[in-house]
Amino acid sequence: MTQFTDGQTVVNAAWLNGVDKAVNQSGTTAGAALISYTPPGTGSVAISVSGFLGALPYSVWNVMSAAQIADSSSFTGSIDLSSVIQQAVNNCNGRLYFPPGSYKFGGVTMTSPIIIEGSGSDEFVGSINTGTRFVPASSTATLFTLNAQGGGVFRDFSVQGLPQTANALFQIEYTSAVSVANAFTLFDNVRIDSCFWGINIISALLWTVRNCTFWNIANTGIGVLVQNTFNSDQGDGNVQGCTFSPLTLGTNSASAVTWSTGGAGLRMINNKSFCGTGLNANLTVSQATGQITVEGNSFDNSNAAINMFILSGTFAFSNITIVANNFESYNANASFISVGGFSTAHISDLLISDNMIEQLGGSITGNGAIQIQGYVDRLTISDNHIYSSLGASSGIFVGTNNTAGQVNDNNIIGFSTEVSSASPGIRVRGRRNAGTQSASAATSVVVTHNLGVTPGKIWATPSGANTGNWWITAASSTQFTINWATSSSPTWAWEVEV
Repeated sequence: MTQFTDGQTVVNAAWLNGVDKAVNQSGTTAGAALISYTPPGTGSVAISVSGFLGALPYSVWNVMSAAQIADSSSFTGSIDLSSVIQQAVNNCNGRLYFPPGSYKFGGVTMTSPIIIEGSGSDEFVGSINTGTRFVPASSTATLFTLNAQGGGVFRDFSVQGLPQTANALFQIEYTSAVSVANAFTLFDNVRIDSCFWGINIISALLWTVRNCTFWNIANTGIGVLVQNTFNSDQGDGNVQGCTFSPLTLGTNSASAVTWSTGGAGLRMINNKSFCGTGLNANLTVSQATGQITVEGNSFDNSNAAINMFILSGTFAFSNITIVANNFESYNANASFISVGGFSTAHISDLLISDNMIEQLGGSITGNGAIQIQGYVDRLTISDNHIYSSLGASSGIFVGTNNTAGQVNDNNIIGFSTEVSSASPGIRVRGRRNAGTQSASAATSVVVTHNLGVTPGKIWATPSGANTGNWWITAASSTQFTINWATSSSPTWAWEVEV
């Protein structure tokens, strides 16, 4: 080691040449290969820095150094950095970090499995944004196209989109079949503000979109579009903990998720969807589709919140679970849960349970708040709470040609018909309805209960008048009569149950 002393140290040329090589990366042996250290411990040997870094499974790159950018003055969102960021992606073999700032670019292709990471999705300290924001270079620009066996990771940044026209901000596109071990893609804590398609999954396996926000989705646009074309399994995806909202509240037909692929394995867990068509699980079936779980989601003011529509009777849905979701609407004009399509469509092993459905405005233009059409085998609809303040048509509608199933213990209030089932294969039990009925200067009144079968239990309670004793007569599949001793004008609160 050379010890420098002001005005006294003489440095030989060989040592200076070595420094020059390390700094300027010139000569046959250059750069980090010249810098070495000996780890502590008996028997340890010296290793160069380049040798150590080369042994790591991946390295962390700052986009400034990976793209050889001298300063961050161009990170304002006004300068097109497409070629710069493409260079950074090409140079990176691990994690590519984007410091706080705005990056305008588009058309970047990833052909190796790397991590794209920002400093946060719109992280504010006071009025200062300390997060990372991507800005598309044009209204038709796709920011990243991932075509890498081994997948990729996108996390901790926001996208300030532009009015898109049939383009995706992120496109996952393996151009050939890949094994399960080599196909993992993750989006985590990404906020997309304004898009036509947020994420277009053309071909991927074992992908996850979690804790992301899709805001201002364009009319007829889609947050996550799944249309696998190359993989034999074509599924195994998770959308979890995300928020979706269309551009125009109440009138927009944007979809949170559209699943237009065969295969199996979609899980929608604990998401929030405002307005639009919510989860538009439009299953344009080209082969058997199943193993779909929709659980713990909240669909607020959605139009056709869950719409699983079979376009052909040749193929089928199977193993579908829709449980513990919350649906609330003030202006929707369609069914909340609609499964089926053509009367010849085949559905097997369908469970709809423990959902909260409230219709507070608009109207139900389908056959019921929950409507099932086509051939269904092994159907269970149970323990759902379904309420309408509008006196809508049917709470639950089950079409013909259903071979086996049951509708059990649902609490359905405010519908003219609780359960409408034209199929002899469906057993209905535990049905309930309730309401009020006024009378004027009388000793009896006829109540229409709309159970469709003669109730096993009837409760009635008067208010506003002295009725004396009262009793029930003439119970049938549609009506019953409340009688009382003293002529008066009471209002009766009533409840019936099968």
